[in-house]
Amino acid sequence: MCLILTILFLVLSINSAMNEEWPFTLLYSALSLFFIWLLVNNIKAVLKYKGRCSPDGCSLFDLFKRADKQSDD
Repeated sequence: MCLILTILFLVLSINSAMNEEWPFTLLYSALSLFFIWLLVNNIKAVLKYKGRCSPDGCSLFDLFKRADKQSDD
């Protein structure tokens, strides 16, 4: 949902910038940055839940890391 809203507000921001409507450009840009922040926080929460974060914190590269296999013992 955050990704869809981010794309929507980015498109609205670009459209209002092309029409030189600066207050709406600033508003839509701020809203898209807020949803980008929410999206990053959601990704970090999922990575922490799945145990893919390194001990010193999560990064975007942890998203592409494989999870350690658990032994059947």
